[in-house]
Amino acid sequence: MRIVIQRVSHASVTIEGQCKSSIRKGMLILVGIEESDGQEDIDWLCKKIVNLRIFDDENGVMNKSILEDGGEILVISQFTLHASTKKGNRPSYIKAAKPDVSIPLYEQFCKDLSGALGKEIGTGTFGADMKVELLNDGPVTICMDTKTKNNNQPSTIMTLEEAQKQVDQWVKTYGVRYFSELTNMAVLTEEVGELARVMARKYGDQSFKEGEKDNIDEEIADVLWVLLCIANQTGVDITTAFRKSMEKKTKRDNKRHINNPKLKDHGRE
Repeated sequence: MRIVIQRVSHASVTIEGQCKSSIRKGMLILVGIEESDGQEDIDWLCKKIVNLRIFDDENGVMNKSILEDGGEILVISQFTLHASTKKGNRPSYIKAAKPDVSIPLYEQFCKDLSGALGKEIGTGTFGADMKVELLNDGPVTICMDTKTKNNNQPSTIMTLEEAQKQVDQWVKTYGVRYFSELTNMAVLTEEVGELARVMARKYGDQSFKEGEKDNIDEEIADVLWVLLCIANQTGVDITTAFRKSMEKKTKRDNKRHINNPKLKDHGRE
């Protein structure tokens, strides 16, 4: 769960020309929800938000929480907080949760945050076209992500299970449906060929042609994408299958390569 907190002198949200909610001094909070979020994320954020010392004390130092300052909170759902801009110029929102997941979590977050604050909070309407107005006081703007709460660094780790789910979500949201298994097998062959071309240019005796890119990372990712599609279509749990494969290889080859004299001096000058 990802949020952006802005300390405001006032803020409001308008839907179809009507003011849905407005607050005076306090916090405007934008919240984005992903598939893997749950109650634990809500609990951590609510506790953090109401105890965050971003309001001025009598000496003008940010040393008071919203509980101590008596401020108000306005929460707005914002799926674009999970935008990915890695490829192309059009942001991708694959990581944002679908409404059947995000709406209940959003509503629970608002309910629990209201309880932690000790009074009702203002909200927008999930999925609506909202016009948000605010006066940022400071300015003070703080970003939080429950997935990086322990290291303050953007998360770069994705499990195989999460990768399968994200591919499935993307296909059902943007791809209409999966290609047939045979078509995806042909696409996989094509993607492996593209990877082989780049590998040959970079590590073989050929050179890159004009306009060609040294993009091994993209080509490997494209191969993985199609493999994940095929796994989803055929009901294969890659996490389980890969674990079994590692166990099989370790049992079968734990001494085979170590004892292979052809490998002992490989790569040495």
